[in-house]
Amino acid sequence: MTLDQHPNYDLMSVAGEIDLSNAPDLLDRARLSLHHSAALVLDLSAIQFLDSAGIRLLDSIAKESDRVGKRFVVVGNPVVRRSIEVAGLEQVIDVVGSQSVAISAATDLR
Repeated sequence: MTLDQHPNYDLMSVAGEIDLSNAPDLLDRARLSLHHSAALVLDLSAIQFLDSAGIRLLDSIAKESDRVGKRFVVVGNPVVRRSIEVAGLEQVIDVVGSQSVAISAATDLR
């Protein structure tokens, strides 16, 4: 996991797998980011596996972002998109196909 801080957003990138072994740490880092930045872009384009702990992670981050009034956007590949759809969270989690689109969506002040 890497975290790059920018003036208007944080970019957290995760590769490999998200499961019970790393989801709690990722949630802690995402919460800190949401409290210190205007927006969080979570790049999951390099994820190969996402289990139920990963889905709960995304749902928890989405709820926290709503609670604190911050933007949360996910960069997702087919594995991530399918997992979110199967969980019925496509209306809750904003998933886009590239970092540039995610950054634009996260920093759009509409």
